[in-house]
Amino acid sequence: MKKLSLFLVLAMLLSMLAGCAKAPASESLPEDTTTPATTQEVTEAPTESEETTAQTAEETQPAGEDLPEGSMRSHLTGKVVSTEIGNRRPAAIMINNIQAAIPQTGISRADVMYECMVEGSITRMMGLFENYDDLDKIGPVRSARTYFVYLAGEWNAVYLHFGQCDYANLYLSQPITNNLNGVKGSGVGVYYRTTDRKAPHNAYTSAKGIETGIEKQGYIKNIDEEYARLREIYNKEIPETYTEHFKFAADGETVTLEEGFAADYVYSGFKYNDASFEYNEDDGLYYRFQYGAKHIDTMDNKQLSYDNLIIMYSEKDSYYGTQYLQFDLWSDGDGYYITKGKAIPIRWIKDTEWGPMRFEDKDGNQITMNQGKTFISVVPTENEKDTIIGKDKNSNEIN
Repeated sequence: MKKLSLFLVLAMLLSMLAGCAKAPASESLPEDTTTPATTQEVTEAPTESEETTAQTAEETQPAGEDLPEGSMRSHLTGKVVSTEIGNRRPAAIMINNIQAAIPQTGISRADVMYECMVEGSITRMMGLFENYDDLDKIGPVRSARTYFVYLAGEWNAVYLHFGQCDYANLYLSQPITNNLNGVKGSGVGVYYRTTDRKAPHNAYTSAKGIETGIEKQGYIKNIDEEYARLREIYNKEIPETYTEHFKFAADGETVTLEEGFAADYVYSGFKYNDASFEYNEDDGLYYRFQYGAKHIDTMDNKQLSYDNLIIMYSEKDSYYGTQYLQFDLWSDGDGYYITKGKAIPIRWIKDTEWGPMRFEDKDGNQITMNQGKTFISVVPTENEKDTIIGKDKNSNEIN
């Protein structure tokens, strides 16, 4: 892997003492549990570089924009939301995505959704939820992996998971990672199980559960207040205000990628669940399919749909010959940005270990994205050859 961080190296060395038990590569993986290791000390705190070019919330706020009182731009979608919602730390929820766990519920409300492989080539998802106040069922929720902890941390989210691989323990113990674990005391009142499925595919959370966990753990809800806390802990270059991941188009403007190539059909490269998206020109959205069918949310029985798609390729490795995976999300890599039926090549870049990921075009400029929801597929570099982007599944503009 490229540019592997000291923090990761330390985590891996310490993990050799505790390690994960080798699991079978199948859907019937047992529920992850915690096996406490000895106290672990991290010698290098996460920092933010002064050279980062990612824009702060103030910089991305259009100059002189006159928003209604009590409103602001969402960090996740670029749309106007109430300040109560926009200033809230998002909830990053691990979503079970094997066939025994579908259909899922409430996940269409995630403003940003990540999908990445776990052991056995199955995929797991993590949704970033900004406005979840009216949701009484979100999930099913599944266990943490180290790379998802990093993704949640860079958004400064409260991370919800039901168990974890032992390799994730060190990451979860850091002050920058506020998490609610379903197999520890913090899970009481946060999660509940249904009777329609067998464990581990029947654990869910809710708005009430999230708020219960946050209150019980004493976590800060406001994004900028949380950054102030982190600056006190680390006494390093934590930014003064929340640092934006995305640069969004202004109201009334549409990113059309005129120099891009056709992208009416998108197959990310996940063979296990056969994940794909199809563009609907009528509403400008990409609709998701998996396991040979529409990907439906039982909350409203509608198909998942997104304004923006990002495919990012990352180097994949395993922990000491086990089937537990690790992805290099600390360096940079290639990918594609896809919207409104077109796609362009991009680079994803991480300046700092826990800072936001930046997406740039071929000229090194931060891409401008359409307002709305975004789906990010983290695909192993070795599976890049399996990606299809074109007019249909039989035409591939990238090969």
